[in-house]
Amino acid sequence: MTRFPLLAVLALVPGAALANAPQLRNTGPIIYLADNLDEADGLGYCIDTEDRGQTERVHLHSCKPDADDPTVRDVLFRWNEETGRIEHGECAGFCLSADADAAATVLSLVECSDDPAQQFAIDGATGEIHPGGDEALCLAGAAESSSAGPFMSRSLGIEACDAVDPALRTFAVQG
Repeated sequence: MTRFPLLAVLALVPGAALANAPQLRNTGPIIYLADNLDEADGLGYCIDTEDRGQTERVHLHSCKPDADDPTVRDVLFRWNEETGRIEHGECAGFCLSADADAAATVLSLVECSDDPAQQFAIDGATGEIHPGGDEALCLAGAAESSSAGPFMSRSLGIEACDAVDPALRTFAVQG
C-alpha cells in the first residue's frame, strides 16, 4: 500500500466521493468522511470521542465548527504517517486502537504504544483507512445517523471494505 503525506490524502480522494463534500468550519487536525451524507448543517462527520474530554469511546460526530472552543476539541485527530497511528490532537499520548475480541472489533482511544492494534494505513487513492494495513478491512461509519444534541452522530467500526457503501468508508484528512 502506498502512503501519502496528509495533504496529499485529501487531494487524492476521488472527486465522485466529494460530490456532497462537507462545509468544514473546523481548522484543527481532523479526519472526516469525505461525503457530508445527511449531516443537517453541512458540517460533515469527524472521528470524535463520545463524550467531552478524555474517554475511551469513539464514534463519528458532526465536525464541530470552532477548534478554539475547548468543548469542541474532541474531534481533533491526526494521522501520524511515521508511526501509522491515529493520534488525538488534544489528549497528548492517546491513539485510536482497533482491538479485536471474539465478538467484534472495538475502536477505542488508549495510550499510544507500538501495539499493532494502533496501526492504520490511509490509502491516498481511495480515502480508505485500513486497520493494521489489512486492505480488506476499513474504518466505516454506520448507515444510520442519530441526533447528538444540536449535532449528529454515527457509530464508527471496522467492516469488510467491499460490504460497505463507499460514502461510509471514504475519509479525508485535514492538518
